Amino acid sequence: MVAMETLKTNIVIEHPDYVNGMNRLALRILSQDQKVYTISSLQDKEGKTTLVANLALALERLQKKVCVVDVDMLTNKEKSFDHSLVSYLSGIDELSQIIIKENDFDSINSEYSTTSATLLSSKRFTEMVEHLKKEYDVVLLDTPSLETHVDAMLVAQTSDALILVVEEARNTKSKLESLLLILKRNNITVLGTVLNKISNPRSLGYKPSVNKGSEAY
Repeated sequence: MVAMETLKTNIVIEHPDYVNGMNRLALRILSQDQKVYTISSLQDKEGKTTLVANLALALERLQKKVCVVDVDMLTNKEKSFDHSLVSYLSGIDELSQIIIKENDFDSINSEYSTTSATLLSSKRFTEMVEHLKKEYDVVLLDTPSLETHVDAMLVAQTSDALILVVEEARNTKSKLESLLLILKRNNITVLGTVLNKISNPRSLGYKPSVNKGSEAY
């Protein structure tokens, strides 16, 4: 997962169909009585971080105050940070020290940690989410994948709802249904699933809303 300041410039997609798709997803989020959303996927590298960045920009265009939190402490980052989610959860920094305030949306970077599950299970993480909920219109939590990492499940249980990103070629309907059943058993509300990188969206009966095939339902 890339640093948030890099994320804002390197993976912003300007294709009209993609922008329209993100705008519709943003409006759906705003129609809910919920503020904190976990964005995750079945497997790694299915496009969730790209979606997070572009969704945050869509919400910002609607004049909403947004904070994006990188909750992935399992990936070695390209750079280190003086102030990060890990330093806050470890009790080194205060929340105000780790929030990056820039032109588009606020963000919190993360770093690699061997104790990520312990940190995400802490009272300090729950307190952070509750504080952000009061300060922002929408909070997006960008997590590792659900299939192999317990961290994503821990974060999802703290948020109001989950948005699941699924790459068509790498997953099956049965795998998705199995995961949705696990989420239901853990009392995790799923707002919707974004089917990403569809080879032929019309063959599935959907009108494509995102460039190169992506559909939310």
